[in-house]
Amino acid sequence: MLVPFHDYVVLLMDEPETTSPKGIVLPEVAREKRMRRGVVQAVGPGHYSNKGVFIPTTIKPGMHVLIMTLDSWEVPEVIEEDGKKVRLVREYDCLACLEGK
Repeated sequence: MLVPFHDYVVLLMDEPETTSPKGIVLPEVAREKRMRRGVVQAVGPGHYSNKGVFIPTTIKPGMHVLIMTLDSWEVPEVIEEDGKKVRLVREYDCLACLEGK
C-alpha cells in the first residue's frame, strides 16, 4: 500500500465521464480537462506552516473528492500491487468533498 507523507493524498480515480449531461459524446481530450472524482485511499499526517505550526490534514480515507486537472499540472499515475490506478495529490488540490457518498 502506498503511504503518503506530509499533506499528500492517495486517490483512486473514477473513470472520466464519456458523455455530457445532454448526451454528447466527449472526445478523450475533453474528458481529461474536466473535474475528476476520486475516493481517498490514504492521507499523510499533515504539514508545517511557514511559522512552524503543524497543520493536520482534514481529508479522511473513504471520502469522495473532486480535483481539477489542468494542462500544466499533470500527475503521473501509479500502479499499486492489485492493479488499481491511483494518483498522489496534495490536500490543497482537492476542491470539494461529495457528501452522501
